[in-house]
Amino acid sequence: MRTICLLFALMFLGTSASAQDHPQPVIGEGLVCDTPDEVRQYIVSGQNEEALEAINDEKQRNACVLIEVVFYIGEQTETVRNEQGEWRITKILVVGVMSEKGFQSTKPAVQYTAFLTKEEGADAGGPTLSLVTWKPEYAQNSREVQNWYKSQEMTPATRERLGVAWKSCCEHGDVVRTQFRVEYQGGAFLDKWFYLKNGVWSKIPDDIIHWGEHAPDKRATLFIYQSTGQELCFYPPEEGI
Repeated sequence: MRTICLLFALMFLGTSASAQDHPQPVIGEGLVCDTPDEVRQYIVSGQNEEALEAINDEKQRNACVLIEVVFYIGEQTETVRNEQGEWRITKILVVGVMSEKGFQSTKPAVQYTAFLTKEEGADAGGPTLSLVTWKPEYAQNSREVQNWYKSQEMTPATRERLGVAWKSCCEHGDVVRTQFRVEYQGGAFLDKWFYLKNGVWSKIPDDIIHWGEHAPDKRATLFIYQSTGQELCFYPPEEGI
């Protein structure tokens, strides 16, 4: 995967595809249902706990669950819209689930989820189906490292400037691996940080910098908004550049 949170574009070769067709799975947390109709119902019914309970009560089983899974991305079955925007209902092949002991392999099962592709407004703070996805090697990281990425939040100033209600750096963002440089200004909180974007040095907004905090690998870590490319969160390296 290109980044830590970015979705892999792995597609099945028809409905008979298996895990062996694509050796690198995706890991994510979100809504998983037995059928496309159930996913559609969840989207149009408010994307909340009440909608989830209504689906499962109607089916008299846990047809839809919020869960962390290992999966392969399959074909898009349809699109549906709500106030947040356009969603792609997508087939996935689930091959593992998260347990107290970490990820456990399961018998491959075809399920369905959805991914937000076009947002109508800036506020996408409600529960979404878009899975938080990770690098294939993410599963090899400790639970502590995984939780660090999932728990990082934008500063209040960044949220106010972007006009969004959600807080997570990773839920709507991707960690990009690129080159960084710093212009020292005589103090850590005054330094100006830049990253290489499409061959051009772009300044990192001051309000997204988490001074005194570092990623688990101590490297410069930048989260970018998936939909717009705006910078969300930045953690300077522990030792500088």
